[in-house]
Amino acid sequence: MNSRKVCSGFAGLLLLPFCLPCVRAQDSAQIQQRPTGYIFGQVAAGGSGKTSAQGQRRPILTTRELASRVRKSLVLIETQDHEGSVVAQGSGFFIAPNLVATNLHVLKWASQGYVKTASDGRSYKIADVVAFSLKHDVCVLYVADAKGTPLPRAATPVAVGDDILVAGNPEGLEATFSTGIVSGIRTEAGLLQIDAPISPGSSGGPVVNRRGEAVGLAVSSLIEGQNLNFAVPIHFLADQVTERRLTVSKVGHLAVTDREYEGFHGPVISFIMKQSIYSLNDATGSYVEGPALTTQAETFNPDGRVKHAKQFSNGSETGSIIREYSEDELEARDISVNSAGQRDAHELLAEEQVSIAASRIHFDETLEEGTKGTKNLSVNSNSLPPRDQSAGE
Repeated sequence: MNSRKVCSGFAGLLLLPFCLPCVRAQDSAQIQQRPTGYIFGQVAAGGSGKTSAQGQRRPILTTRELASRVRKSLVLIETQDHEGSVVAQGSGFFIAPNLVATNLHVLKWASQGYVKTASDGRSYKIADVVAFSLKHDVCVLYVADAKGTPLPRAATPVAVGDDILVAGNPEGLEATFSTGIVSGIRTEAGLLQIDAPISPGSSGGPVVNRRGEAVGLAVSSLIEGQNLNFAVPIHFLADQVTERRLTVSKVGHLAVTDREYEGFHGPVISFIMKQSIYSLNDATGSYVEGPALTTQAETFNPDGRVKHAKQFSNGSETGSIIREYSEDELEARDISVNSAGQRDAHELLAEEQVSIAASRIHFDETLEEGTKGTKNLSVNSNSLPPRDQSAGE
């Protein structure tokens, strides 16, 4: 029997991302030949490269013209587990004929996925994830056979009061459009505040200006307020480089925080797990439950990643691991501490930072936990951990 003691607290504004499923439920040569480089044709990191849109000014469009143009680039994203059951639905848009931009959290818990174009309803399997940012919640999907119409990046930054249009697939209602303005620029959170309505399923959809240029990606909403919606500024996507080749399954693991995997909701700070061992009473022939002993204790950082994990044996601490993270929220350093307090640090290589974080979560496996008499006890991880439906995963 397991029990948990949980300490929770709030650390600033809690924004709840929308990526709830509306319905719960390969060419290798082409991949090798795909172009790599900065998104939107940049030639330098940090947004210093020139985009093809710069140097020319697109005309102002009517709302009808905007919707028609953006629809050509809009896609619905459906993610699935390893058995093909639907995990979630989200939105995205083409930034190149075979590259789709969306939020990273759209891929949470996924093992595979498809994109469906709003323009002609064709579906394509996601071949790779070629860029991602944990910190800014963006990623770029490679769709080998697609020939989508890219949305250009805005040539100039948005300002408070600018008109915007948001496209997406809220609650599975494909190709839905809403209009509004930029309500605020929340620099400390790295977000644009908008008043255009968005709902679960809108995550990753494009936010465009009156010229049909992408200024951001719809990402979250503050459910306690009214029309308090948020988007990731487009420059955080433009700063990414399409040099990776990761499977949907690996990124689906990576996008799930340690706190979420443990089944917690909200800003949980730490937890302690205790376990009782059953022993057979030969005299009565029945099992007797022993005392609940601590087996695990973890502390999370504000991003939901484990920063300190303690190990126990028979209720006594035997050692711990301290994890340090880089600015992009990938694990950069492990420090092992034994029972005598001696420390052994390990710096993670770039490829380790991704592979270790992704392999730590095994939500698409069945793990045997032990036996009780002649009956096997197992935990089937194919079923997703329980999550708060109202939180807008």
